[in-house]
Amino acid sequence: MAKTIGLSENRLGRRKIFSPSAKIALMILKAYTGLSDRHLVEHLNGNIHYQMFCGIMIDPSFPITNYKIVSAIRNEIAARLYIESLQEILATHWKPYLENLHVCMTDATCYKSHMRFPTDMKLLWKCLEWLYRHICRNCKELGMRRPRNNLVQEKEMFEGRKVSDRIVSIDRHYVRPIVRGKETKPVEFGAKVNNIQIDGISFIEHISFKAFNEGIRLKNCIRMQQNLMKVRVTCAAGDSIYANNANRKYCTKYSISTSFVRK
Repeated sequence: MAKTIGLSENRLGRRKIFSPSAKIALMILKAYTGLSDRHLVEHLNGNIHYQMFCGIMIDPSFPITNYKIVSAIRNEIAARLYIESLQEILATHWKPYLENLHVCMTDATCYKSHMRFPTDMKLLWKCLEWLYRHICRNCKELGMRRPRNNLVQEKEMFEGRKVSDRIVSIDRHYVRPIVRGKETKPVEFGAKVNNIQIDGISFIEHISFKAFNEGIRLKNCIRMQQNLMKVRVTCAAGDSIYANNANRKYCTKYSISTSFVRK
């Protein structure tokens, strides 16, 4: 994985202990534990099993104190992250341990971004706080008088106009509301993904911060699984949104049995 990503051979850290493979291992620990960057470093310093997993050894007398190294590694990997090529590597290594390679299960979900629910007033107040802080700083540095400001989106909403591609977060402007239709959470905020599951292991087929219709992606899911596992798919499962006429005809044409309810 490190070779495919093209991570720098320059080791990070004051004592140069984070090799390319150690960087990836640390990010796996980050996702597995769900710890903050600071707490992850604290656990890494005192947990020999975490250190062995990363292939590093930390002297208890000289622990890692700069927790920002986790963010530096995350940014380095994110700049080189290509989901398709990495999933091919993982599929190759996991294939010997999987059994039902001919069964394709697919569903869409949302990788939620943690944020307050963006009501108009909350978003407007957050905009004002952010703008006021930066305006004060910039005007002070430039020796200028503070100007008056209006936000285009909030002005349009105040005037009753419909706003396309509505911004719901100032620091994460790329996040869009995803209508999920669930009883407890009708709207979620984050990246919408269409996944396939092969014998309990999930792979990302499509990911976007904008809403999309996952029902038209069944053919792509089947092709992706066949490319990853080199085995012909003979069974497909998905909820009712995938049971459209085009998908039914495609599965019938290639003798793929489905979980779809008969019309």
